[in-house]
Amino acid sequence: MRLRVHMVVGFCIAVAVSLEMNELAALALFNGFISSWLNYVVDRFGHRGPRRVPFMHSVLGVTLLCLALGIATYIASSSTRLALEVFVPVYAGALSHILLDSFTSAGVYPLYPFSKRKLSLARVRYDSSVANAVAVVLALLLVMVIALAKMGLLR
Repeated sequence: MRLRVHMVVGFCIAVAVSLEMNELAALALFNGFISSWLNYVVDRFGHRGPRRVPFMHSVLGVTLLCLALGIATYIASSSTRLALEVFVPVYAGALSHILLDSFTSAGVYPLYPFSKRKLSLARVRYDSSVANAVAVVLALLLVMVIALAKMGLLR
């Protein structure tokens, strides 16, 4: 998928998870921006030309990146709760990068370096306008539904 799609979907997933954790809207938005930035980092350091670097597109790579952020949050705040309130949503948003790329024809290596087996759930081109639009629309709908439910407007 395109970088901007990874960033939007990561933002939406982090905001949705934050709202589900009953976090304040400001923290939910902060988590969304951090997740969006992490998706940028995964994309920029996760490619050598057109090829993906398996480690940065693996669960272990994303986990280590997010753990570093969680530890930094804990050190800065001395609050385990705040560190978890940042780590969990941002981690979910960052994992969305692997999920989205697993739908492309290039696939991902989710268990790298423990397994060199590639996962490709579909054969969608990364630059497919339709696939990218569907991903963004679904992510935006997710946030809207959760926000409306939290406001009591959905029954």
